[in-house]
Amino acid sequence: MTLRERIEAELDRKQAIAEAAIWSYERRSLTTTTSDLAKFWDMVSPAAVLAGLAEDRDILKRHRQSADVVMTPLGLHTVCVYCSDLDSDPVRVVGWPCWDAISVARRHGITP
Repeated sequence: MTLRERIEAELDRKQAIAEAAIWSYERRSLTTTTSDLAKFWDMVSPAAVLAGLAEDRDILKRHRQSADVVMTPLGLHTVCVYCSDLDSDPVRVVGWPCWDAISVARRHGITP
């Protein structure tokens, strides 16, 4: 399983949990009226989780592994299509997985 497939599987798993939790979350009762606790609940609400997962999916749409292998000073490598600029002079090449893909993976407990 590739890094991208592992990340997408984890995103799908968390999305299913958050979607299932929406009904019970909306009917929760807070035992305190402090604004800090209300802010905390808003940060961990299923809607906030789903928004974060959507953002991670957007990152993965931009940062994807090239289909072709590219010759770099270090040899042949696949690159991140978004981070690399193969048409520039000098050529800017960022290997796959790029730092943004690694950050998304780590946020979901995946070690690249």
